[in-house]
Amino acid sequence: MAISPYAEDSERTNPVKRIRWATQRVTGRKGVEKRRSIFRRHNARNSTIEKNRESSGTDPGLVKTSQEDPPAGEQGEAAAQPGRVIYFNIPLPDHQKDEEGRPIQHFKRNKVRTAKYTPLSFVPKNLWFQFHNIANIFFLAIIILNFFSVFGATNPGLSAVPLIVIILLTAIKDGIEDWRRTTVDNELNNASVHRLTDWDNVNTADEYINIWRRFKKATTRGLMWIWHSWRNRKEKKQAKKEGTARGLTEGGLDDSPESEYDDRRFSELTQRLDKEENFPGEDANGDVEMAPVPSPIPGQHGSGDKGYMDGVDVEQLPNDAAGRGDAHQTLEVIRDNRHPDVPVITKKFYGSLIDPTRETQEKGRFKRDMWKNVQVGDFVRLYNEEQIPADIIVLSTSDADGACYVETKNLDGETNLKVRTALHSGGKVKRARDCERTAFTLESEPPHANLYTYSGVVRWDQRNPAHPDEPAKAMAEPVGINNMLLRGCTLRNTEWVVGVVAFTGEETKIMLNSGITPSKRARISKDLNWNVVYNFIILFVMCVVAAVVEGNTWAHGHESLDFFEFGSYGNTPALDGFITFWAAIILFQNLVPISLYISLEIVRTAQAYFIYSDTYMYYEKIDYP
Repeated sequence: MAISPYAEDSERTNPVKRIRWATQRVTGRKGVEKRRSIFRRHNARNSTIEKNRESSGTDPGLVKTSQEDPPAGEQGEAAAQPGRVIYFNIPLPDHQKDEEGRPIQHFKRNKVRTAKYTPLSFVPKNLWFQFHNIANIFFLAIIILNFFSVFGATNPGLSAVPLIVIILLTAIKDGIEDWRRTTVDNELNNASVHRLTDWDNVNTADEYINIWRRFKKATTRGLMWIWHSWRNRKEKKQAKKEGTARGLTEGGLDDSPESEYDDRRFSELTQRLDKEENFPGEDANGDVEMAPVPSPIPGQHGSGDKGYMDGVDVEQLPNDAAGRGDAHQTLEVIRDNRHPDVPVITKKFYGSLIDPTRETQEKGRFKRDMWKNVQVGDFVRLYNEEQIPADIIVLSTSDADGACYVETKNLDGETNLKVRTALHSGGKVKRARDCERTAFTLESEPPHANLYTYSGVVRWDQRNPAHPDEPAKAMAEPVGINNMLLRGCTLRNTEWVVGVVAFTGEETKIMLNSGITPSKRARISKDLNWNVVYNFIILFVMCVVAAVVEGNTWAHGHESLDFFEFGSYGNTPALDGFITFWAAIILFQNLVPISLYISLEIVRTAQAYFIYSDTYMYYEKIDYP
């Protein structure tokens, strides 16, 4: 029996009950706020789409290149921030400069900090977090009361010992945890990457370091120097005891063949690229020909509109769309003059970011540098098994098709490799001198936290090297998430990748998703706060009763109390009751057991040590438990 796909439920013998998932209308105040929030996001999303269309100029479809739309909330966040335009080997226009000629756009540093404390802020910030515990505030108030002898306290210093022990144990535990986090941050910020140096990045100016930041840097370096000196001295003493020579000479370098300074791949890459440059099957545009051809004859190059190589005729022919100003539709026609019967190979010509008429000094070199020195607009070269230091747009890869593979388990937890592709126009940018000869701009959307979307466009002027006097054609190529390598990913199964930096530091997607390092509090601590509140209410009632009874008793007078008391401190019933109230708080303070909090801190410290010392939780690759 055939079932009609549009049959009503009443016509079916066993109608399937439709389940409405996540579409229930919420009533009440929360429902109204939720609907208003969705409405605002929808309006922000529509306004963002219109701005993208207006900013794209004559190519309205190029900016919208992502495979799926971002969530409405992230569209609203992106709409609140202006987009960015990054210039490569192009002088900044006047509207992008301030009065002193510096760039108006300011980008975040690539140095990141996930630690909560600094050497200067540790004490006040840690105390601030610890006194979020209501019990600590109560014990501090008791200590302050003990300093007034009128309330009957004899030794205020002794009463402060339990609270000091609690604060010290918690501070030591928090300091050790944050120190380890700082160590990981420093290792990441000081990791090496090959960055193009000795060229002018017009997007950034010389960074100004104010006095406060210099003071913080000096403090951190001083403490680090003390720590390293103490650790080196300890290691030297241990080495002497063991009778082994560690070779720890001040200022000395490791001369072993396995030294990290010997692991350089500049010459290897240069030789490999030179082989690719002289590869006999490669035509004038850098593409490998479809059929094998003999080795080229030195000096065999044509002139004019066509390029000759190995008997193959290469020319660029514009079609009808090219006449209308669409530079993307230029076709590349390859003819084999030696085999006229072979069909003509026709493929699309996307242009090239390299300006053949641009003269450079060829001083730029890819050199090892640290992650924290990477800036927006830099050219970087990545190698296999290296982590991505920032959000990078891929220009070219070692693969002939411009593909590369990345592992994104640090972002989304997935271990399967994902394919990313290079820009069609950047396929020829392989060497440092190629990067210097490029001239283009990158129009990018503002940073947002969505890992699966990105929208941008690359624009450049395409020139004909055979006719340098001809006017250049304005060309553009869309940039999507498939052309981007995100910070935190790892390059796999790819020899090398050349790209440009679009986002750095806190503006990268992984940092936008990580948020601020939270201040962790155990569930038992939160529950104990309510118990402290309940006990304090009982304590308050008891103290009020004691104060009222004492004041009322002294007010009557001429009773047996006169024979056993030696007078009052307040001389009036009201003041005597006030003093009795605070004295009773000191006497009944055991209703809030401070010994319980001391025991909890000792147990937490011991548990942290046991976890740190557990061999089953040790990860050998990173030497970290």
